[in-house]
Amino acid sequence: MKIVRVQIFRYSLPCVRPLVFLGEPITTRDGYLLAITDDSGATGYGECAPLPGYSRESGATALIYLRIAAFRYRKALLNNVHHLTQARAIASEVDVPSSVMFAVESALLTLGARLAQKPVASLLNEQYSPTVEINALVESTDNLETRVTTLAANGCRAVKMKVGRRSVSEDIAAVRRVRTLLPESVSLRLDANRAWSMDDAITFARGIRNCRIEFIEEPLKDSGGLAELHRREPQLPLAIDESVREMSLDQIQSADYVSAVVIKPTIVGGIARTLEIIRICRESGKTPVISGLIESSLGLSVLAHVASASNLEVPIGLDTAR
Repeated sequence: MKIVRVQIFRYSLPCVRPLVFLGEPITTRDGYLLAITDDSGATGYGECAPLPGYSRESGATALIYLRIAAFRYRKALLNNVHHLTQARAIASEVDVPSSVMFAVESALLTLGARLAQKPVASLLNEQYSPTVEINALVESTDNLETRVTTLAANGCRAVKMKVGRRSVSEDIAAVRRVRTLLPESVSLRLDANRAWSMDDAITFARGIRNCRIEFIEEPLKDSGGLAELHRREPQLPLAIDESVREMSLDQIQSADYVSAVVIKPTIVGGIARTLEIIRICRESGKTPVISGLIESSLGLSVLAHVASASNLEVPIGLDTAR
């Protein structure tokens, strides 16, 4: 198979409403699409969408590396080596940012799937799951009762709620209210995005002690204190998210204070790296949860296939297309 054309497209998707994410509101989601076409005319697509204020690389930096990757792929001959191995072999010649790695891997996987006339998931695992479940997001307390009761009525298995944007007492009250509205069969996940000091996190943990949450992501401003928080409040199940990209595989595996690991392929190093993290999570008894970084539907679709191939038995975090 010979690559005959590589293209990069820019996109900008307007948000339904301003998205407040770690600071300044975002009104558009901006990124790039990488298109790789072979000599049969088939094209695979990958998305590169670093998120301002969250990703290590800027959009401008990502574009530079996308152009380097595009140059290396033009007229390249692709053999029967696995698509992820092929992507890493070419991209590893330069230290490509995570969002670019995800785009390159996605483009090769979707190209391979088109040629094989099979789902992307089947290229990663022939025994893939035909369906994946998604946790529903509750971003604010506006119309809280209507939103939560609708989700429960529609058979949702997990609800994820943002905390850390109000006072600790207001967050405690909101979590307690949501928990009373949800059936016991629906799990409640919380995400604080590193909002609190140790004292605030302990106050929150004690305030929701009887609320039956599945986990809370990154409650501390200083993630180095998570082990101490677990020691002081062992009944509070902790999950890491932002910390994943800062930790080695060995560190993730040995973090016995963590019950779940939220994995965003766009920032942790791409698809192959995600599969490695899922493997060590299972080996060490942690729950792996794939999550998006507010990508477009193209990126979210690839993430759904990765989750399908991994046979994850828990709802995943892809409810951002709304």
